[in-house]
Amino acid sequence: MKINSVFTFETARWDSSLNNFVGRKSRDETREIEVAIIARDGKPLLVFTGGPTGFESYYLEDILEEPLRGDDFCICGGTVNSWPRCIVNWQDVVDLIHGNGYKFKEEK
Repeated sequence: MKINSVFTFETARWDSSLNNFVGRKSRDETREIEVAIIARDGKPLLVFTGGPTGFESYYLEDILEEPLRGDDFCICGGTVNSWPRCIVNWQDVVDLIHGNGYKFKEEK
């Protein structure tokens, strides 16, 4: 299933005297990525293909234990000057989960 995502690229300069990044700048880019549920080690795995690192995935049992979320689901937290942060629409993820017959812990 293809879904939209927002990649947030953040750049900054490291200031050793402050031991922190300074001059932070960011830009957003919308990209279409794939999300699917596959089996790994006998367990269903939610896999996002086309994400920042290529390794964005979550065991479905961990997600199903969580309460239903708000609007966005962060699939990659990002790293300044390296990897972009990436969020997807949570309802798109829920639709895929429900469409494959899975329910959240709080759902009956």
